[in-house]
Amino acid sequence: MNLLDDKLWKEFVKWLDTRYYDPDSGEWSRNISHDDYIHSRYDFGNSYNLCMAVMGVLQRAGHRVTITGAEYSVMSQYRSNSIGLDWLLVDDRYIIDPWGFSYEAQPQIVYDLNDPADQKLVSVLFPPRQFWEPGRPTDEFIAIGIEAFDEFMMPRRAVDNLLGDETEP
Repeated sequence: MNLLDDKLWKEFVKWLDTRYYDPDSGEWSRNISHDDYIHSRYDFGNSYNLCMAVMGVLQRAGHRVTITGAEYSVMSQYRSNSIGLDWLLVDDRYIIDPWGFSYEAQPQIVYDLNDPADQKLVSVLFPPRQFWEPGRPTDEFIAIGIEAFDEFMMPRRAVDNLLGDETEP
């Protein structure tokens, strides 16, 4: 499985958008009121939390991952609806921006900084590196993100096992 595959992260972000983590039961649910979801500290409805949900999965697979972002005063020059934004820098080569896809209708999540077409998109969507600020991820949210990804992958792994492809991420 290629953890830098844009399609995989698009599916995962859409899956996260329909679920809520209940810390009391330790389970993922689709049954929660909108108010409870918005006031949950396990809300994946912001760019920082979405990045942490992806970060742990990539780290577990051996990738070097940094959560980074830029303040509103900088981001507003690049995205009209931005109130500040966070994204991941992976192996100093890829940008992963789940927020842009999920909430700003960007066409992709993964940008390869070695690909000329992606470089052009990155120059339009993100400020120069001198404006990037490192984030401080929390172990708790990273662990919940890993758990979410494992649950998301469960049906896919079952199909792979039936087909004889038991490759782990």
